[in-house]
Amino acid sequence: MDNETRGRHLTVTAFCHASAVAQLNDANFLAALLHESIDAVGMKVLVPAQMVRVPLDRTKRQGPKDCGGVTGVAILSTSHVSIHTWPLHQRVSFDLYSCQDFDADRVLELLKDRLKLTGGEIVTVARGGRPD
Repeated sequence: MDNETRGRHLTVTAFCHASAVAQLNDANFLAALLHESIDAVGMKVLVPAQMVRVPLDRTKRQGPKDCGGVTGVAILSTSHVSIHTWPLHQRVSFDLYSCQDFDADRVLELLKDRLKLTGGEIVTVARGGRPD
């Protein structure tokens, strides 16, 4: 990367409306969402979304224990996109990193629409070239 090249890193850790809980446990829906986010910013997929669904365990619903959900990742020509969900906590974590700049707001609008985000933490970081 030279000093003129800028990338972007978007992380979203959020809660979803109760109406989106079924989607948080639907690996096919989430894979399609990853690909839709990639398409929205014009990136190229090298390895399509690989999804793993961990069965829900309602006995672990209370506290920070892993109570199941879906994890997925797609490899891009410019880096990666991933998602992790915890349906019983109505929680999602999304990560899109690229050495190419992209419209983070476009991705956020897509996530808000599809997952009915109700609040959380959104971080976008511009990535630059080598320090002088």
